[in-house]
Amino acid sequence: MTPRMMWWKIFSTRLQGIFPRKRGTPISKTPVNVTLTGPELTTLTLVDLPGAHFANDDPRMNHMTQSLVLEYIEKNTNSIIVIVSEVGDPTGDSAINLVMQKAADFRSRTICALTKPDKLRDSDDMGKRVAMNESSFTLEDNRFILLRGKDGTDPNEKDWDAEMTRIKEKKWFGRHKQYKDIQHVCGIDRLMDTMISLLAEKMITEIPILVRQMKQRKTEVDEMLKELEDSEVPESSEGKGRSRYEAEE
Repeated sequence: MTPRMMWWKIFSTRLQGIFPRKRGTPISKTPVNVTLTGPELTTLTLVDLPGAHFANDDPRMNHMTQSLVLEYIEKNTNSIIVIVSEVGDPTGDSAINLVMQKAADFRSRTICALTKPDKLRDSDDMGKRVAMNESSFTLEDNRFILLRGKDGTDPNEKDWDAEMTRIKEKKWFGRHKQYKDIQHVCGIDRLMDTMISLLAEKMITEIPILVRQMKQRKTEVDEMLKELEDSEVPESSEGKGRSRYEAEE
C-alpha cells in the first residue's frame, strides 16, 4: 500500500467515527468536502455519490443509497457521470435506471463510463456497440467512455501512478481489435475531455441567463437608490417614514 493510500485509509476511518450514520446502515448523509488547489488545476466540482444498491441483503442499505442518489438527481441540473461497473447492456444497470426515471433531460447531461472491457471476449463487440450509441440506452454522441484502468493482471500495478495507468490503458485500447478504431471514446483522457466539453456547453447556456438576472437585479437596485434620493429626510419624528410627496400634502 502506497503512503497516499495509507493516508486515505486512516483519514476515511476517522471520518467514519465522526459523522452520524443512518440507523442500521454505515451511510451518513453528511457531505465530506475535499478541496484541491494548484496552478494546473481547473475549477471543477465533483460530487461522489454512493453506489446504488438494489440486490443488497440489507433493504435499509438499498433504500438509503437509492434515496441519496435520487435526491441529488432531482434537485440538481448539473452533469451526471454514471459508472457502469462492467461493460454490458446499460439498461440493466440500476444506476442507469435511476437516471432514466428521475432526470428527464438525462441524455443531454449524462456521461456513462463503461468499465472492465477486458472482461469481455475479444470477439464480443458489446462494449463497442454501447460506446457507439448502438444499444437500447442512448446518450448524445461520444458520451459513453470506455475505461480499463487497473485490472489486477499485472503484478506491478500497485506501483503505477496516474500517468503510468493512463499510458498502459491507452496501449491496451490501441491494440484491441474491438476498440482500436474508436479511440475517441476510450480512456481517462477522453473522459476528462468529455467532462470539460459538457461543462463548456453548460456555461454557454447558463451564462446568458446569469447575465440577464444580474441586469435585472441592477435595474431593481438602481430604482431603489433613485427612490432614496428622491425621498426627504424628516426633521422631526412626526414625518419619519413619509415620502416628500406625502409631506407636502
